[in-house]
Amino acid sequence: MDGNSPFAPRTLAILIVTGGLAFCGALLLDVLSDNVENRRPVGTHVYSEAAVGHRGLVEVLRRLDIPVVVSRHRELSRLSYNGVLVLAEPDPRHLAVIRERLNERPVVVVLPKWTARADPRKPRWTLAPTPVDGARMLLVLGTLPAPASVLRVPPPVTWLPSPYPAPTFETDIQLLSSRRLTRIVGTRDGVLLGRYGPSGSGVWVLSDPDILSNHGLGKGDNALMIASFLNDLRRGGPVVFDETVHGFNWTPSLWANLVSMPLLPVTLLAVASIAVLIWSAAGRFGAPRPSGAALEPGKMTLIDSTADLLLYAGHPGRALPRYRDAVLQAVARALHAPGALRDERLTAWLDGLAEARGVRDRFADLCSRVDRHSAARTSLDPSVVKTALRLHRWKQEMIHGPANRPIGRRQSEDGGPQGRRRAGRGA
Repeated sequence: MDGNSPFAPRTLAILIVTGGLAFCGALLLDVLSDNVENRRPVGTHVYSEAAVGHRGLVEVLRRLDIPVVVSRHRELSRLSYNGVLVLAEPDPRHLAVIRERLNERPVVVVLPKWTARADPRKPRWTLAPTPVDGARMLLVLGTLPAPASVLRVPPPVTWLPSPYPAPTFETDIQLLSSRRLTRIVGTRDGVLLGRYGPSGSGVWVLSDPDILSNHGLGKGDNALMIASFLNDLRRGGPVVFDETVHGFNWTPSLWANLVSMPLLPVTLLAVASIAVLIWSAAGRFGAPRPSGAALEPGKMTLIDSTADLLLYAGHPGRALPRYRDAVLQAVARALHAPGALRDERLTAWLDGLAEARGVRDRFADLCSRVDRHSAARTSLDPSVVKTALRLHRWKQEMIHGPANRPIGRRQSEDGGPQGRRRAGRGA
């Protein structure tokens, strides 16, 4: 354990791993927060495929090339003055949001009618819906610009003339009665579609949601009526369904945007680049190793380098004659050969001395082998090395005598100084 660190290496590794896992978990939770919200599979919202849901309306509008935005953000920055905001069957638990939205213009408020419960066997289906309780209805009506009351009449009814096709209902029709409400579609008993405020702006109210719910959208001309109405009201802008009134709030997140299109490929590329960078730098972690000397000092380094250069250049045979000449000079100098002897005469003198000393090789034979191998230029022929070794052995035996004889005895037999002294004493 390092004296400067308050943790043991194992404890430090555990802390780092735990912190990394915690960070990844928090990041994953933030990224997946869109999927862990209190979204209900059924209900009176645009995500619901149940009978009382509104997903069918969104699909119809999009197929008619009417721009649709499903907003889950409190700040409706996407809603322009040319768009229309739809609050479809808002939840009374979000009354503050409803009152804020009524200041947006224009706004369509769809009153609630049914309460849906999910089927335990099929979570995306609903049990038989029940009428909404009066308390919830009163809370929603309390957010409207003027007092109003709700009444239900059984079909069929006589619809008064309007700019839109007459709707079709199979259950009791929910109508609205209010003095300040201008009728657009309705009967003598009440208003189905009306407006608070001047034409083209203000708050629009649809009292019965059956004409835009999944179960009633395909009946009669209901789809044509609601699509025509929203298309006229938006005046070129989008139709925005505000789902914050159902509790589907979402806060923009940088991490969530990084793992969703169109930034997902960029994120994957950045992660891959960081991984490659870490992997490439992992082998060089810590202080660099001291580098050794480029060339070790000494005679052997010079010899090895020279040999490698000759071999690389493809001239091993050219070096052999020079080595022969160097051996010849060394032996002649060591044996004190007469200075007047040159070439063949020096070779003959050395061969005579070699025969007297019992040296196995003759220098003339070695010169012939050297001449034969001097043409080897492209590769290192093993016979070239053998010839060089024989030259070296010949030099050693000429100077120091054959290896299988003592030096004193060899010098005596070869006519060396001891032999000459003995001959003098005998004489």
